[in-house]
Amino acid sequence: MSTTPDTNPWIGGVHTEVAADTAEDVRRAVDAAGAASGQWAATKSAMRRQIFLRAARPMADRTDDIVRIMAGEVGATAPWAAFNARLGADILLEAAAAVSQSAGQVLATDADGVISTQARVPKVVIAAISPWNAPLVLGARAIALPLALGDTVVMKPSEDAPVACGLLIADVLREAGVPAGVLNAVTNDRADAAEVVSALVADERVHMVDFTGSIEVGRAIAVHAARHLKPARLELGGENTLLVLQDADLDYAVDAAVLGSFVNSGQIRMCLGRVIVHRLLAEEFTAKPAARAAGLNRGDPTDPAVAVGPVVNSRAAQRIAALVEDAVAKGATLAAGTGRPEGPDTLIRPVVLTGVTERHPLRADRRSHHRRSGAV
Repeated sequence: MSTTPDTNPWIGGVHTEVAADTAEDVRRAVDAAGAASGQWAATKSAMRRQIFLRAARPMADRTDDIVRIMAGEVGATAPWAAFNARLGADILLEAAAAVSQSAGQVLATDADGVISTQARVPKVVIAAISPWNAPLVLGARAIALPLALGDTVVMKPSEDAPVACGLLIADVLREAGVPAGVLNAVTNDRADAAEVVSALVADERVHMVDFTGSIEVGRAIAVHAARHLKPARLELGGENTLLVLQDADLDYAVDAAVLGSFVNSGQIRMCLGRVIVHRLLAEEFTAKPAARAAGLNRGDPTDPAVAVGPVVNSRAAQRIAALVEDAVAKGATLAAGTGRPEGPDTLIRPVVLTGVTERHPLRADRRSHHRRSGAV
């Protein structure tokens, strides 16, 4: 079996090796999911509920492992990784509760003495493709509800977090009693990602695709799924704005701006893209988050005192640096940070910019390809 390195963004070395699966491995995973689908769909709902209840506690109990894994895979700080562990466990509990919530409908009919009903049944095989930035949360969310309601799943975690986003979740559920073939994880080398995703989406036995990730990849998956006439659930992020009005509590607003901008090094779509401040408060307000940003501890994500760790890889760091440099060249002012990588080539000091032009990619709306995805 060929493998591919799972790289540590902080030290630059290999965190672990995972299988470098190909389109043929995708076919075998779908074979397994299809073969297991009938028995899993027929499994009593109470039994499926018990499996998810059994999985939730071990997920929470593995918080220390999850902190270590997420630091090694994506440079996540301890608080962010611990949050993933807690919410990942909660998602499994929510799936257990949802087992008994799948409802049908009584439909209108004009035939005397006839009752028409609509019942929900499993879709059989679901493809779940999840991102690296909240790997445990989004990986668990993609597979938990389909499995709980009787579907089988082929999951393809991000190349940047194959363990936290996929393999760890699969291990926890198998240990809790999910039968062989019901949940299948496919990992791959980055160079093979397009081939693997294409094979998964195109397989006629896959009835639905669930994808969370970038706009560019989401658009390609939507086109590919449409070509094969299958539904795709796409979550492609959002852009968030903080408004600071004239009567605002400035200290509270500063706390919100700093947390909203720099949690997980600014690499989640819930992060703030911009802060709009009333002109009478602009000078006073701007100085405060700039000072706070400059004082945030940054560095080794395994250090509990660190608030800002590395970004996910050197490509992300280079993209952020280029965006900041371009913004300054077009008239923006640096109030904190430089935008340039320091230490390892993935660590960027938190950046505060003022006066970014309206059409600059750092202020682009949610439809733009130019996502900052960093502590800016």
